[in-house]
Amino acid sequence: MSNFENSRSQLPGGLARFLQALAREGAALLRKSPFSRIVIRRRERRLRLCETVSLGEKRIVAVVQYDHQQFLVGCAGSSIELLATLQPARPPAPRIAPLEFKTR
Repeated sequence: MSNFENSRSQLPGGLARFLQALAREGAALLRKSPFSRIVIRRRERRLRLCETVSLGEKRIVAVVQYDHQQFLVGCAGSSIELLATLQPARPPAPRIAPLEFKTR
C-alpha cells in the first residue's frame, strides 16, 4: 500500500468524505470556469535550426531556416560559412484549433 493510500485510510470518515467532495466540486468548478477556455499561444519563431550533422573536430554542417527560406551552413571552430541557399521550405501546415467538449 502506498504512503498516500495509507494516510488516506487513517483519516476520519467524515474528513475523507469531505475531501473527496471538495476535490469533485473543485474539478467541476474549474471545468465551468471562464479560465478553462484560455488558450496560450506561443509566438512563432522565425529562425530555426532544422538539422545538424557532426563532421568531427568541432565541425558541423547545418540547415538553418529563417521564415520559409533555408540555408546550408558550415561551422568550424569559431567561423560560420554559407555553403548554399536551399529551395524554399514548404510553409507550415495550419494549426488546428483545440476541440471543445461540452458537458451536460
